Amino acid sequence: LSEGSPDSPFGHYALGKRHLLSEVLEVLDQAARDPRIKALVVRAGDSGMGMAQTQEILNAVTKFRLSGRPAYLFAASMNGTVDCYLASAFGEVWLQPSGEMGLTGFAMENPFLKGTLDSLGVEAVFSARREYKSAPEMFTNTEMTGPSRESLAALLASWSSQVVADIARSRKLSPERVRALIDQAPLQARQALAAGLVDHLGYYDELTSVIEAKFHGAKPVELSAYDAAIPDPPHSLPQVAVIHGLGTVLPGESRFSPLTANASMGAETILQAFEAAIKDDAIVAIIFRVDSPGGDYTASDAIWHEVKGAREKGKPVVASMGDLAASGGYFASMAANRIIAAPGTITGSIGVFSGKFVLRDFWNKFGVRWGEVHVGANAPMWSSNSDFTPEQRVRFEAMLDAIYADFTTKAAADRNLTPEQIDHAARGRVFTGADALQVGLVDALGDFGTAVEHAKKLAKIPAVDRVNLVSFPKPKGLGEALADVS
Repeated sequence: LSEGSPDSPFGHYALGKRHLLSEVLEVLDQAARDPRIKALVVRAGDSGMGMAQTQEILNAVTKFRLSGRPAYLFAASMNGTVDCYLASAFGEVWLQPSGEMGLTGFAMENPFLKGTLDSLGVEAVFSARREYKSAPEMFTNTEMTGPSRESLAALLASWSSQVVADIARSRKLSPERVRALIDQAPLQARQALAAGLVDHLGYYDELTSVIEAKFHGAKPVELSAYDAAIPDPPHSLPQVAVIHGLGTVLPGESRFSPLTANASMGAETILQAFEAAIKDDAIVAIIFRVDSPGGDYTASDAIWHEVKGAREKGKPVVASMGDLAASGGYFASMAANRIIAAPGTITGSIGVFSGKFVLRDFWNKFGVRWGEVHVGANAPMWSSNSDFTPEQRVRFEAMLDAIYADFTTKAAADRNLTPEQIDHAARGRVFTGADALQVGLVDALGDFGTAVEHAKKLAKIPAVDRVNLVSFPKPKGLGEALADVS
């Protein structure tokens, strides 16, 4: 699955045929209300999804099953813990006899390049605020620091507890039994069947034969075909703007590469989208969908200011967090009236880092010499040919202190946190959405549908009423989009 605007002219053709998360959620929601749909059948096994996306799909499947109709999942093999987690949402799970369940838990590995850089004569001159802001450590260290290990271990522990609890509940196993199975995995198909993690071993044609016999005369309909047949909601419905902030936060316009599926959250594009939504009298609320690891500080700050401005002008904003809303991604979101995260969303990382690579010794290895002239004592401050002077170092560290103070001060005000509370929630720590809720960084746990519910409540729309979700900025034509490809 891919995050993104449902109105993207590239659709799901980035990196082959991908479905957009919003497309899948809309189809599952519509299918749950459509009496013509007899059952849900999903082929899965190697989704590549993050925890938050998985939980959104898991919730949608659960809602479909509450309509009283069955949901089947087939996998030739389940290659990772997240795919096994997704399978737990289905009432009947089929696994190919030659497949396996890779329910092995979670692991993170970080490379440390200092030794390589030293051998090349490259010096990494970086500084961070504070000790949990670990991004530059891959260049400055030869191993993981204690705070970094602590933060990542807490993240994995939270994910693990979520997976264990949900699988235990859905498969009617004890949490202790699920943890034991994780430690025994990967499990061969017959082991998974014996453990109660799957219901049947068989091939896909065998599953379809069972379904055809049970629902005689029913015809299969592909997701894309069903999605195309869903009628647009009436224009008379209250309108809620949906603004997607995806990828690294940068100045300028948002960019998307259909070849790599890489996106950037351009501050200029986001600001224009908010301004248009604010001026549109038909818009009663704004949902800001964020999936971003962070990025440029001033760009994040500009988006924060626009979100805050929307609130002040009477347009409530709900931030809906995807797999990632960290650092600048969190900064851009934190002024919203409500922040909704999935239990598995990576969020927080309130901190900052910066620096440069000094190539002086690298050039010396090849006999390269540089001449230099400057006017202004600190004009060469960011040159890669020299380290910071003592005076430049003072200014560099003061810059980081100022950014960190600004970030934490705004976060404390937006989230109504005391200095002690924001100190605990900041310092560069990353949290899952579940843990972020405990420290006050988000308001509620849920999916995109939860964000819609909060937007309706803030706009004083009855919970049972429908709304029309409208993408901002207005989608570009294919020609415009191709011209913007980076």
